[in-house]
Amino acid sequence: MSHASYQTSDLGLAAYLAMRGYPILGVDQEHSSKAVFRFKDDAARPDHILKFFNRQTEVEPIGFLDQVKSLKAMLKQ
Repeated sequence: MSHASYQTSDLGLAAYLAMRGYPILGVDQEHSSKAVFRFKDDAARPDHILKFFNRQTEVEPIGFLDQVKSLKAMLKQ
């Protein structure tokens, strides 16, 4: 059974989606300079992305920084 997924190489967006509760399905690092984060997708995801890029959302700042650090740590695994 396959699940729909969404991919992004934007670290900030990946951290935001993770904070919104989107499960991380994996990280693809074909090129050492660019990683692609893969998330479980749903119908609400496009709206979350628009709000993120239009600066129409709020996140807890320390939690966001912690999430960025966690994603960077994933890249070292």
